Amino acid sequence: MKEKNISKNYPFNAWSLTVCTGPLLWLIYHILFNEGFGWVDFQYLPVFIFFGVLFSLPWLVLYVLLFKFLTKKIMSSYLTKGILSIAGVLGILITFKLINGALANEFTMFYCSSFLISTWIVNFTKGEKEFEINT
Repeated sequence: MKEKNISKNYPFNAWSLTVCTGPLLWLIYHILFNEGFGWVDFQYLPVFIFFGVLFSLPWLVLYVLLFKFLTKKIMSSYLTKGILSIAGVLGILITFKLINGALANEFTMFYCSSFLISTWIVNFTKGEKEFEINT
């Protein structure tokens, strides 16, 4: 992998997608499976996103630094994404362990799921398809 093909926005794209979809997944889950939740609960989505951004900013800095280090040292985008996935999940687990609120365990599950999905669907390289299916 040549450095010129690496998308410098990758960490920010994966992070922003995670911050937005984590609480969205949580709300959708509760609308579908819990009585007492309804469409009105989407009013809390901006609050969840705001606090998601706020609490994840320190980890974003570390994530970007790790991304820069790994893209210089490792040639495989899959290995880099794997290491970034582990680091991101650890960051989410530590953050919610420190917060330790009533919903910390639920949000940990949804943010980790969202992060892992985001990490693997966001394009790592610019101008090229990362996953190509030969037919």
